[in-house]
Amino acid sequence: MPHAAWRFRHARDTFANQGTSEMNTQKILLLGPESVERTQLEQRLTRLGGDVMPVVPTANFVPEFGEVIVVDARDDVTDWALLTGELADDSRPLVIVADAPRHIMRALSGRRGGVLVLTGAENDGGYRVAMNLCAALAGRERPDRPTEGRRERVEASEWAPATTNPVVAI
Repeated sequence: MPHAAWRFRHARDTFANQGTSEMNTQKILLLGPESVERTQLEQRLTRLGGDVMPVVPTANFVPEFGEVIVVDARDDVTDWALLTGELADDSRPLVIVADAPRHIMRALSGRRGGVLVLTGAENDGGYRVAMNLCAALAGRERPDRPTEGRRERVEASEWAPATTNPVVAI
């Protein structure tokens, strides 16, 4: 059985590393309290090629920076209710990183920009998939694929009607 386990890990790692190891630069707003976990998340997204701006959340204010918003909701202290109105009205794709069910996930499930939920335990491949989905939701090219040779750009509205609000758990 050890050989079967090795084959599984090898196949998983090969799948996760297909394509390029970095995504093209994608501007990412990272909201979350200062913590070791947020710093590690910032480093991971930067290592994958993201241009990350970490911000400590404040009431009723979401900076305009970024094509994607990532919320690090893994702490029990931050009152995300102060930001749910601004985040719900924002049209940028949103990634919520949470290690347990949080009120913010339910409150933002119907937002027009779409919501992806990650546990924080994903490998680089999981984050790459999340950023590719965010690029699709935003109607731009996938960040890990070159745009040369593509005949047309598929807009998010072509595969997800405006009346749906996708929530994806990875």
